[in-house]
Amino acid sequence: MDSGFVDAPLPMDKISLSSVQESTGRIGIPERKLQSSNLYALALV
Repeated sequence: MDSGFVDAPLPMDKISLSSVQESTGRIGIPERKLQSSNLYALALV
């Protein structure tokens, strides 16, 4: 299932989502933390 999902051509949103899930699964939460801080900065602006 996962391999078919990855092989299929996807828009940037899906690709970035899967890459974020991959890095959070392997490393922990660094990428997620970066994203939330970016959202926080955007919310402040």
